[in-house]
Amino acid sequence: MAAPNETIHAVIQNGIVVNIIVADAAWAEENYPGSVDITGMNPEPGIGWSYDGTTFTPPVIPPPEPTPPPTQFSTQGFRARYTKDELITVDNYADFPGISDSDRQLMLSIQTSIMSASIIDITAQNVIDAVNDEARIGLITTQRAAEILDPNSLPPTGERGF
Repeated sequence: MAAPNETIHAVIQNGIVVNIIVADAAWAEENYPGSVDITGMNPEPGIGWSYDGTTFTPPVIPPPEPTPPPTQFSTQGFRARYTKDELITVDNYADFPGISDSDRQLMLSIQTSIMSASIIDITAQNVIDAVNDEARIGLITTQRAAEILDPNSLPPTGERGF
């Protein structure tokens, strides 16, 4: 706020307010020729506002960038992306009809890796391959595999399987 004998001036460079000064009018004009008296303006222009010679315009503040969805989960968080029935099937893969010995070994390796991981990144190629292998074997559908791997896909609603 300016004292009784002082005014508030906007210093303009290339159409942008670069400084605000509080001084008596004569001093402001002598030291900042071309500055604009903004005393009493409401709203009061500030640094970053544009000025076209007659009108002050506040800067356009872009909206914040959206936060990307998480791609890394704890084992529990990753397993929450499956339905309870899917987890029962995946966890009991050895009892799945028609599973080959090589797929049984693959599932054992996948389950061991998942359960021992501290972080599971659904964008990591080994995780993508593992979930797609579960679909190839028939333990989950290919649509569910895509949903499990999609960072924008929320976990299934209702009862969780972890």
